[in-house]
Formats: sequence, structure tokens, C-alpha cells
Amino acid sequence: MKRNLFYTGLLALFISLSFWILFQNPIWSVIIYFLFFILIFLAIVDLMMFEVGHKLKKSNNPYQFTRFFMIMVFVKMMLFVGIILIGVTRFYIEKKAFIIPSLVFYLLFTIHETYFLMAISKKS
Repeated sequence: MKRNLFYTGLLALFISLSFWILFQNPIWSVIIYFLFFILIFLAIVDLMMFEVGHKLKKSNNPYQFTRFFMIMVFVKMMLFVGIILIGVTRFYIEKKAFIIPSLVFYLLFTIHETYFLMAISKKS
């Protein structure tokens, strides 16, 4: 799988979701900062998993890639839930306006990440 396609998809996803955040919430508030934080967090995790996945495909241990993938999915889910809970409990962000877009972001980035990681795992 070509890296250019991954980076182009990641950049397009990041830019389109950034514009969506700005057009949905024209007034800067705490929710926008949290949505951008989640967007950056998911993009960094996606990028990190892709790069490490590329390195692990050359490993002699065939289970190392799968182990890494499962651990990172668990860590990403726990950190994502932690960010959501902090936003809702400490900053009193409206639940519907925050949780639903965050879940959409999570789903889109997970689809992007899974597609490319599965392509990497098939090559190794």
C-alpha cells in the first residue's frame, strides 16, 4: 500500500472534519477546542499506528503486528473515553453536541486506519 494514499486520505479527512467543526459551530467555545483536540488526537494515533505497522510487517514474529494492533485499539478507546468524560464532567459541555460528533470522528478515523492496516497485514 502506498504511503502517499494513506497520507492523502488522512489529510483530506482531517481538513474536511476541521471545516465541518468550524461551520457547525461559528462561535468559538470550549466544545470547539475539545473537538479539535479529539481530531488531532485521532490523527496522531492513526499516523503512529500506520508507521509502526509498516515497521512491524518486517518482523519475524507474525503475531507481533496483531498484538500491537489490538493493544493500540484498546489504548485509543480508553483515551478517547477519558477525553469525552473530562469534557462532559469537568467542562460541562452539552452531551449531544459533543459526544455525537466525537463518535463520528472516531468511526471515520477507525475506518481509515483499519483499511490501511489490513492492507499492510496482508502484504506481510
